[in-house]
Amino acid sequence: MIPPKPIISISRRTDVPAYYSRWLQTRLAEGWVEVLHPYSRKLFRLELGVEAVSALVFWSKNFGPFLDLLPFLKTHSYPFTCLYTITGLPSAWEPRVPPLEQSIDHFKKLAGETSPHRIQWRYDPIIFSPTLTFQYHLERFDFIASRLSGFTHRCIVSFVNRYRKIEKRVKESRLGMMDPPLEEKFRLLKELVEIGQSHKIDLFCCCDDSMQAAGIGKSRCVDPEILSQHCGVDISRMVFSPTRKDCGCVKSVDIGFYDTCPHGCVYCYANSHTALVNKRWEEHDPTAGTLIQEQDIPCQTQKPGTEGRQMKLFDTIK
Repeated sequence: MIPPKPIISISRRTDVPAYYSRWLQTRLAEGWVEVLHPYSRKLFRLELGVEAVSALVFWSKNFGPFLDLLPFLKTHSYPFTCLYTITGLPSAWEPRVPPLEQSIDHFKKLAGETSPHRIQWRYDPIIFSPTLTFQYHLERFDFIASRLSGFTHRCIVSFVNRYRKIEKRVKESRLGMMDPPLEEKFRLLKELVEIGQSHKIDLFCCCDDSMQAAGIGKSRCVDPEILSQHCGVDISRMVFSPTRKDCGCVKSVDIGFYDTCPHGCVYCYANSHTALVNKRWEEHDPTAGTLIQEQDIPCQTQKPGTEGRQMKLFDTIK
C-alpha cells in the first residue's frame, strides 16, 4: 500500500515564518529539504513538491515576513494552515516578538489573504508572575480577542511548562514566575471561555484534556477537520500521532531544529543555548538544503521520530 503523503510542520522547533521564510521558499521551489534529526543527528531528505505533500502547517509569533511567501503558496496551490501565537506579553518576556498592534495587523492581513477558518490564534503560554496576574490575563485576552474577532474562530491556550531551563532563565531575568493553585487556573479558563464566546472565538486546550472540564475543547493543532473542510485535503488515511501526552494532532513531519529561534522568549522550550542560537542564525545560509549547516553528517533514509512529552496540568482536579 502506498503511504499517505506527509503533512509538513513548519515548525514546532523554531520560528521559520519569522526568520527563515526566504530559506523556506527556496526549499519549496526546489521541491526538497534535508531535515536534521534533533536526537540522532542524522539527515533525512523529504520531498516538498506540492504533489508530494498533503499540506503545510505553519507556526509563528511573527507572520509578517511570511506574507511575502503567500503569493508563491497560492500560485503553486499548496494547502496550508497557520497557528499564530499572540500573547501581548511585555518585551521582557518576549524580547524580539513584534509589538502587539503590529502582530494584530499581520494577523488580520493573513486572515484576509487566506481565511479566518485556516488561522488559529494561540494565547499561550499563560504565565503568572507578580505583574502577570489573573486580572492581567483577563484584560489582555479580552483586548486581543476583541481585535481578532471575525478574523479567527479558534484560540488555543495552555499554561507554561516549567522546565528546568525555563526556571533558570526566569531566575536570571529576575522576572519571577508564580504557580497559583490549580483552582485559580481553572477559574481563569472558565472566564476566558466566556470572553472568547463574546467575540465568537472558541477556546481549545493544548495537550491537557483536564482543561475540558472548564468548557474548553480539545485542540488538534495539526487538525484533520480544518485541513479537510477548509483546505480540501483528503484525510481518509491520516492517523492520529500525538507528539506528547493528550496531544490530538494527526501525524506530521517537522522540518525545524532546536536552538535556532532568535526571538529570545524567556519561556521558550525549544532553545537551550543562547550563544548557539546566535551562532546558527549568523551562519544560516538561505540557499542551503537544511536549516542549519552541520559538517560531516551522513544522509540517512529513515524518517524523523516524534517530539518529547509534556506535563499534564490539572491531573489533580477531579
